[in-house]
Amino acid sequence: MLINTEILGEIEYDEEDVFEFSEGLYGFKNYTRFIIIDMNEPELPFYWLQSLDDGHLSFVLTNPFLFHHDYDFLLPESVTESLSIDSLDNLLIYSLVVVKEELEQSTINLKAPLVINSKTHQGKQV
Repeated sequence: MLINTEILGEIEYDEEDVFEFSEGLYGFKNYTRFIIIDMNEPELPFYWLQSLDDGHLSFVLTNPFLFHHDYDFLLPESVTESLSIDSLDNLLIYSLVVVKEELEQSTINLKAPLVINSKTHQGKQV
């Protein structure tokens, strides 16, 4: 399958690459289907979260534990149940990056991480 994106141009993906956020993301409730694209920059631990509902909508993601080794948050049992998380091995955690014009002013949203079950490809922002 193909999607034409504003930033990365035409991207080819398979249906098994799709992550479903049934409730959308905060501020973007109508956008539920995304793919995660590796930026292929080994020295930069960032990814694109590309909407499949709108080629103009994408976000920068990172693994928050790379920047905050003591990062911790409470994952409500309702989330583990709704995402059918039965093993930590299937758990992916990402944070949205707010990129500023002056890069050193950029921030990572640690208050609302993305939690994804890599087995079922279901995700939720909590």
